Amino acid sequence: MKTFSPTPMRSVLQVTTRPRLGPLGHSSQLPSRLSKRSSQRYARAAQTFSPQPKKVLNLVLRRPAWSSHRSYNNNSYGYYTPESFWVRNKPNIVVGSIIGFCCVTYYYKWTAENLAAKGNHARADLIRRNFVNSGENLREGRWWVMISSSFAHGNLMHLGFSVLPIWGFGRPLVGLLGVPCFMGLCVISAVSSSRAYIYWEDTKETLRKEMFNRRWDKPKDPRVLGIQISKERALAISGSGGAHYGGSQGASGIACGLTGARVCIMPWAWTSYFSILPMPLWAGETLLTIASVVGMATGYAPIVGHAGHLGGTAVGIAYYYGIARPWLRRTGRF
Repeated sequence: MKTFSPTPMRSVLQVTTRPRLGPLGHSSQLPSRLSKRSSQRYARAAQTFSPQPKKVLNLVLRRPAWSSHRSYNNNSYGYYTPESFWVRNKPNIVVGSIIGFCCVTYYYKWTAENLAAKGNHARADLIRRNFVNSGENLREGRWWVMISSSFAHGNLMHLGFSVLPIWGFGRPLVGLLGVPCFMGLCVISAVSSSRAYIYWEDTKETLRKEMFNRRWDKPKDPRVLGIQISKERALAISGSGGAHYGGSQGASGIACGLTGARVCIMPWAWTSYFSILPMPLWAGETLLTIASVVGMATGYAPIVGHAGHLGGTAVGIAYYYGIARPWLRRTGRF
């Protein structure tokens, strides 16, 4: 009888591969290596089962079952790949871009003021028409000022106090909500803050006209937001000096919206307001809300947009419970 001597590769395949074993039952179903005698069981390699090398290599090199149904680290290769720069730095990039745009807008506004002092008012007019949230701009159809005004600031202190909470509260929200949901929160907070400011300024302007122009001939006291107030309180709200009805600027509305959403997610988390007052988020948000209400009722610090702060906070809370929270639960993130 003519024998065949296998090659080394064939021997390796014979050792590493075996036929699939079925369930043990009758003796006729036992594997051949158990039913044969010892002399047959330890036969030479040439007489054992040896499939074709191509089929064996396909079995060895085939992707595991788990990698054919899901991806590892968001890729389709089935093995680890390093995360991209965008994935590793997404919160810093998104929030840093917002702060960077605020800084660029402030620099442009600063140069416009310097040119206006020298007699060139072209840039100053562009800033006034496109980066100031005012009733005049809205009546003339420039609706984008409700968003663009959030990136313009009056001075460096205003810029710092606006972007500091955005940097602190924004980055965790980017990682939790994702970029689209986070940007939606920023846009809605900016719009609601601007609309709340315009509504409150219209209310104050109506009171101012009725009080200072001596057209208050009503027998009853005036009403603000459906609440009856005294004439003295109306005088304090409208501004004792009859300030000019201008506009608003600043990213504080976005910051209040982010703070409102963050306090709903983790109300007991401790933070340092203005880096000097450590307290839980819910306590700090409550104090800021009370301060805004008192400022609106007494006319204290009229240069501060108290109504815009309340509008941004309210929409941030509503956005979380109406949009962000259902989406987080549906995706299993929260």
